[in-house]
Amino acid sequence: MDIAIIAHKIHREWLVQVLSSYQEINVKIACFVDWIDIDEERPGEIPVVSFTQLSQIVYDIILIAVPWPGRGNQIFLTLHDMGILKPVYAIRPTMMDTKRDFIIEGEFDFSVVDKISMEDKRPFLQLIETHVCDDCNLNCKACTHFAPFVKKRLKADIGQFEASMCKASQIFSGIGLISILGGEALLEPSLCLDMIGISRKYFPKSGIMLTTNGLLIPNMEPAFWEAIRKNEAFINVTPYPPTVKLVPQILEIFHNYHLKYDPRIETKEIKTFAKFMSLSSIYDADWNNEMCAGAGCYQLQNGYIGKCPEGMYIDFMAESLGKRPSELKTKDAVNLFEAEDGFEVLRKLCRPSDMCRKCARKFREDIAWESAGRFPNPDDWLIHR
Repeated sequence: MDIAIIAHKIHREWLVQVLSSYQEINVKIACFVDWIDIDEERPGEIPVVSFTQLSQIVYDIILIAVPWPGRGNQIFLTLHDMGILKPVYAIRPTMMDTKRDFIIEGEFDFSVVDKISMEDKRPFLQLIETHVCDDCNLNCKACTHFAPFVKKRLKADIGQFEASMCKASQIFSGIGLISILGGEALLEPSLCLDMIGISRKYFPKSGIMLTTNGLLIPNMEPAFWEAIRKNEAFINVTPYPPTVKLVPQILEIFHNYHLKYDPRIETKEIKTFAKFMSLSSIYDADWNNEMCAGAGCYQLQNGYIGKCPEGMYIDFMAESLGKRPSELKTKDAVNLFEAEDGFEVLRKLCRPSDMCRKCARKFREDIAWESAGRFPNPDDWLIHR
């Protein structure tokens, strides 16, 4: 089986190592496809080609291995527009940081690799995120979901959420990963489970990830973990400093209930946040869209899909700035219930949004992790230039 791999150079060695470890599947890497810069081909090495050169290569399948969901969606659209009909597989971006194995019993592990039908009349999304509730029990400064500014519990409407997921299943062929988060999702455990169950109902092959700061994990009842396991969801614990102290206890719970979890909890600690948003529409939207790792973190909120969390939730800080929410929130979110063509939706989400003009990413500032407390200061989020 000859594979054309679409991957950045930083991941090629890992991909070669994994694929060469399984002689029984008789894999040959026909080429790497790079969308940024093409290395000069050197004798004896795997060729690196551009998309336009892909037609000159003999291959059986395409494997997409990029850690940025926005880039993955752009690649899918490029392949679709090229008329590619051969099987396409995509490694889920969330597992690429750890460079884990993605083959099991001689085949791709479909718990981390999505099979994309290029003959389907609907597009495939790599990632969508949605809030169980908007407030948080930790309230980090520079939180990209602006949870510290939420003073009153705002919960997802479960009826609207189900209608949204039903509609999404009609216009998209699949979603690689559905991320259930907040705010802090475990503040509403019953609602959290309802949303996970609905996600599994409409997207039976998707990865479902519960993202949490972990502080409430020791408080969850056994029935909660049984439902997580039943729906084949996995847990992503973001290891902030207060969470790190609980890691041994959290891991014991995961092991006792045989739960799947993101292994980065064992090795990582979030010590800094970055602030990069501005209130001025003066920045290069195309450059920001091209370089932003969060450009594909599509947010589902109240029947709308937005390009990134900053655009969908920045209005939470409106009162603190003496502004109306409508002055801050993105105007480019897609009304899911008015959408008929999933490709039109995906193309719009892949283009720069109005919020890309307010992204001062070139001037981002890293700040030490700290709770924003009861009275968050917008200056911990905003770049003033």
